[in-house]
Amino acid sequence: METSDQAIELAEIGADAVAAIAGLHAACFDTPWPADDLHALFKANPLWALGAADCAWRTGRELQGAVIVRHVLDEAEILTLGVRPRCRRRGIARALIRAMQERLRGQGGGRLFLDVAADNSPARALYDDLGFRLLDVRKGYYGRPGGRSADAHVLSWEAADII
Repeated sequence: METSDQAIELAEIGADAVAAIAGLHAACFDTPWPADDLHALFKANPLWALGAADCAWRTGRELQGAVIVRHVLDEAEILTLGVRPRCRRRGIARALIRAMQERLRGQGGGRLFLDVAADNSPARALYDDLGFRLLDVRKGYYGRPGGRSADAHVLSWEAADII
């Protein structure tokens, strides 16, 4: 996949990438998933996962972005999507999501779900642009430093929709 200024290399990842994903998660989120939890997730679920950019888990460099999707029958849920802060605004998240949308479409259709913090304006704009629609709001779902919280917007995308 390409953006206007750079090529974005995507590759499937799995349990062998857990340490790299955990490191990425720690750089992206206030409450990251530990490597042990990620490993258990890969063992217990039918997942699709992609790594972005330099395919770091294989070269020893840092993973720039990743998405993990749980897929059952004709429904899929983005469990996590992260792009290293210094790598944002380069089209990595868009490339990861579009690849998952295309994969779902290629499997015969279905719906793709995700939760996003209501106060994450850049992510909301991206998801809106990629055809996701608001289904529900989970009040106070995301904890924030200092005891604050943010609502979660539950979004969905239909594989029949045009990308």
